[in-house]
Amino acid sequence: MMPKGPHVALTRTAIVLVATAIGPLAHCQGVKRNAAYLELLGNAGGWVSGNYERLLSKGTGDLNIATRLGLTFSANQYDGRIAYHVPLEVLGYVGRGKWRFECGLGYSSFWGTSHLDDERIPEQYKSNRGNWFVPRIGVRMVGDDGTILRIAPMYLWGGWSNGREDSFWSIGIALGWPF
Repeated sequence: MMPKGPHVALTRTAIVLVATAIGPLAHCQGVKRNAAYLELLGNAGGWVSGNYERLLSKGTGDLNIATRLGLTFSANQYDGRIAYHVPLEVLGYVGRGKWRFECGLGYSSFWGTSHLDDERIPEQYKSNRGNWFVPRIGVRMVGDDGTILRIAPMYLWGGWSNGREDSFWSIGIALGWPF
């Protein structure tokens, strides 16, 4: 059963935005277009995630457009079973020198492995599928060797397949390596 509520429309909007951003894939000569990240408390709601970022275009001036895809997992607080999260984000960042300002819109789907008939799980948490929408704003520092440190507060809002909605604040701290 598909989740209901306003987040379904946001899911469709996020997919359209990502498809639109990936379409042109402008060429960036002399720039490393790929980066691998480890992020703590990132846009999927897990403790740590592994992410791949692709620079889509090095725009005019200092504007850069990128997309990010990741994988993380978390444990259900009631039965300890694993939930897998796949975050996707479109972001822009601007700046010169070591410091960049960035903002982005992320989306994360998750799938749990809990046994939903487990009595330890309260009724409102008996769901193994859902989505998060994650607006983010932050800063990134680029080291002399290209290593990237990023700190970004974010608001996670979404819902589960049983119709329950939830939201919370987090702050992602990421370390990345370009290639």
